[in-house]
Amino acid sequence: MKKKDFEKQILKLYYDGVHIQEIADQFQLSKRKIYSRLGEARKKMGLPLRSCKIKRPSRRIEKMNNTDKIKTLYRKGFSRDEIAQKTGLALSTIGWRIQELKKRGLLKQRKYHKQKSGERHNRAKLTEKEVRQIIMKRLDGISYKEIAGKFGVHHDTIKCICIGKTWKYIFTEYKEKIEYFEEKITKNQKK
Repeated sequence: MKKKDFEKQILKLYYDGVHIQEIADQFQLSKRKIYSRLGEARKKMGLPLRSCKIKRPSRRIEKMNNTDKIKTLYRKGFSRDEIAQKTGLALSTIGWRIQELKKRGLLKQRKYHKQKSGERHNRAKLTEKEVRQIIMKRLDGISYKEIAGKFGVHHDTIKCICIGKTWKYIFTEYKEKIEYFEEKITKNQKK
């Protein structure tokens, strides 16, 4: 293989984001020799160092390998580290490619996941079944403090469930019954 062709291959791999160690393994050379050959080739051709700060031509982003793969993985919610592992590209390369794709409108800003609700939340103290029991006990006329003692939670937690501040999707099932019951209690307290 001619020296020129060899340098072109190394440069192509380098600018495609392949790690230096992988290039060295592919050509069975040391990293030091790869770095020196890259330096020589870049000087001859007047190319800049690979960096996130380099402004690349606009057409280049569409022609790059793995761009579609990066887009699909990013849209599926994979982190940049996971994308780098799956594509075999450097983390910095993934970063600037995602940034360029966002600038061009090919990728949208990621929406963050909705917080888990109900008993799926990692800090939930009650299950859905227990919440339904709490609401039914409240409809039977038992006070917040008594219910709280039975379930081992604070009475404010029970109150929040019964007024619909928490566990809203269960509260809506019993909403009419609860509102009727609360009206009944307030009338009795006024008398």
